[in-house]
Amino acid sequence: MNSRFPSLLLLGGFLVSGTLACAQTPLSEKDNMAERYAPIISPIALKTKLAVLTADSLEGRETGTEGARKAAQYIASIFKRDGLSPLVNQGDGTKSYFLPIPLKQWVTDKGTLTIQNLEFTSPSDFIPVSRGARAKMDISMENFLIGVHQASDSAHAQDFGTLDLKDKVLILFDKTPQIQELSFSRNAELYNYLLKLNAGLKSLIARKPKAIFLVSSQVANLNQNSFYNLYAGTPTMGFDPSESRPGALPIFLFSQDAATRMLQSLNMNDVLTDPAKSPVQANIPFHLHVPLKVDNVSASDVLGFMEGTDLKNEVLVISAHYDHLGKHNGQIYHGADDDGSGSASMMTLADAFAQAKKKGHGPRRSILFLANVGEEKGLLGSDFYSKHPLLPLSQTITDLNVDMIGRIDQAHVADSNYVYVIGSGKLSSDLQSISEQVNDRYSHLKLDYTYDSPTDPNRFYYRSDHYNFARYGVPIIFYFNGVHEDYHQPTDVIEKINFGIYSKRAQLVFFTAWDLANRNIKPKVDRKSDFEN
Repeated sequence: MNSRFPSLLLLGGFLVSGTLACAQTPLSEKDNMAERYAPIISPIALKTKLAVLTADSLEGRETGTEGARKAAQYIASIFKRDGLSPLVNQGDGTKSYFLPIPLKQWVTDKGTLTIQNLEFTSPSDFIPVSRGARAKMDISMENFLIGVHQASDSAHAQDFGTLDLKDKVLILFDKTPQIQELSFSRNAELYNYLLKLNAGLKSLIARKPKAIFLVSSQVANLNQNSFYNLYAGTPTMGFDPSESRPGALPIFLFSQDAATRMLQSLNMNDVLTDPAKSPVQANIPFHLHVPLKVDNVSASDVLGFMEGTDLKNEVLVISAHYDHLGKHNGQIYHGADDDGSGSASMMTLADAFAQAKKKGHGPRRSILFLANVGEEKGLLGSDFYSKHPLLPLSQTITDLNVDMIGRIDQAHVADSNYVYVIGSGKLSSDLQSISEQVNDRYSHLKLDYTYDSPTDPNRFYYRSDHYNFARYGVPIIFYFNGVHEDYHQPTDVIEKINFGIYSKRAQLVFFTAWDLANRNIKPKVDRKSDFEN
């Protein structure tokens, strides 16, 4: 699952009338067939596939690496074995399972920041941490604003008062309390800090400054802090570094040492000690130049298609991402749960549907099994597919996205018979009712809706591949086991997977997919969500 933190979505309530209507739907013979094929999704079948995906030879499946290509080839071999059809035209009359994703990778070269007579360099004095704003890393102006950000757990519209911030550079001193450790693996304290920081900066970003330089007590000495190792020299991946996402702007971490030198040189030390002196406009030259080195990346989504019968023009998508974090400092980030568990279950669902089809019980609707690449780099594979769908999104009835379902989080140690279900009621008043009815009929898991809360800071709804379907109006369900101590750590290994609850959750996805693929009426889309960039 991706660790970035997009904007918060306000959730709607669920319609009781929809629940009652769905609960009264009688079972058909086709419904009852689901129980015949669900046992194919067994612990041993899941473990066999997961062992391949987490093998040392795949080196953590980082997008653009040979390990990721091996994973893609393995997934395609399963699709071919199951008789799924390839969809991607090759230009010579043949079709492939591989959808090339035209990614680029760029890294900042040595950058310079000049303020009056002082010169600062990246990465020792400042590092870029924002994504999607690379085109704006050359800035020259004759003034900038300096201010203090007192806390990062609320919107803070009062920061910089009522000053017009449009096209201004802000140097922002963040005064939130020091936390203990910031690491490459993005431990819980770091991630919570970043979430709060994002929320705290939101109102400032909305005022459209040109750039923000953040001086944080969390990163007092950039080159001695492990947070520095996460970003400095770490390539960014995307589609075009010369273009920025709408509303994106560059955000930099500025070392406290560099900021202290700047304040001393400008005789502005009292900005930090006297709130009345903040913010202040410095009417002096400001020049920023951060060059980029850009390379092409070889990466592909993997698509396997099963054509339906009488409703074949409607499509159900079952998705998971097969990439993970790769290998760093000699350690392999195996990604057994994130998202080996989702990829293995998606392939095993394909096995079950393939066996059903062989026995004459194929789905009424078509099913697309979609293995996404680049999720950890910013939901890139699903982003590309949703913008260039091989099957019309207008005919795509639902995306069932599986991302981390093999573990138990701290909140459920006493009772592991659960799964987090996210987003089922966001766009359709039917889908959550269908999900609950299927669970009551077959799986009897506790469906935990904690992360559907509009006040939950994690914003998981925006952080996996289902989001790129939802933002175009396709209803989704995201299945998730919650974050655990091995999230984005080298210790996310197959030995820690709980295959009992893992197989039960995967079977719930199968039962739900079976219902959606065979029911008479697809889930209606009758709710709108205010998606933000």
